[in-house]
Amino acid sequence: MIKNVSVLFLILFFFIINVKGQTEDPKYYKNNVNIEFFGSGIGYSLNYERIFSFSDYNHLALSGGVCYFFLIPTGLGQVSFLYGQKHIIEIGAGFAGPFEETIIPSLRAGYRYDDLFSKGIVVKVLLTPTVTRNVKFKYPFGIAVGYSF
Repeated sequence: MIKNVSVLFLILFFFIINVKGQTEDPKYYKNNVNIEFFGSGIGYSLNYERIFSFSDYNHLALSGGVCYFFLIPTGLGQVSFLYGQKHIIEIGAGFAGPFEETIIPSLRAGYRYDDLFSKGIVVKVLLTPTVTRNVKFKYPFGIAVGYSF
């Protein structure tokens, strides 16, 4: 009797759990360099981005770079949630600064073409409102072109 229950338990156990062999996750390209015009960097910015994948469709992107506003270099940081594989929706927030000792926050929402599973061109079209001292939204869009590797 105990033997029959043990065998039944083992059979049910293997049907209930999802047993996977030694399979590898598909390779995706985690690095991206781009130049963004207008957008969060206000003038233009040179950025490096690292993508962390949670599934085939859900990703987190951390980005840092240097932005230039009237030839004055300053820092830039962003974090974005990405949804999709090739045609991707991007939603996030970031900052630029300091400009005259002020950090300028910004939001990001838009579309990006980035085939995460192959090297190549990345194109972004984003709404990127930034808040200035007078609480006015400036430069409400950004366009970026880059390369993933």
